[in-house]
Amino acid sequence: MANPINFSLEDRHLEQDPNLSKFNFDPGSFRNIYESETGRDIEKALTSHVGIACLIGAIAAAPTRPAVVSTEWIVEHRCDHIAFEDEYKKMTGRMIRQIVEHIGGKFVRRGVRINVESRYGSGAIYRFD
Repeated sequence: MANPINFSLEDRHLEQDPNLSKFNFDPGSFRNIYESETGRDIEKALTSHVGIACLIGAIAAAPTRPAVVSTEWIVEHRCDHIAFEDEYKKMTGRMIRQIVEHIGGKFVRRGVRINVESRYGSGAIYRFD
């Protein structure tokens, strides 16, 4: 999936969002893939200014739909196709949950079907109180 908008990312957009300066991802059983170059690139994409904006926007605008879809284009921009293999997609979901909870969001439910074109088949939904 190509970047859906006519927008050029600059280096500053890809810097870590300062709200995540104390964020420490717990990879659990995904430690091996998290420690790979692709795993670290996924983290950089999701914790960037743009990644956080995508997540917050998706949760605020469509709280009954999985937020992971909003990050797909930035992960694709930052990573290679390996990031969309099953284990990496599961790790991405785990990472998104921890990021959203770190910034004050609440997990609602997992396994919600994605009904738009996406490399993800399902994802979790979140809310901000």
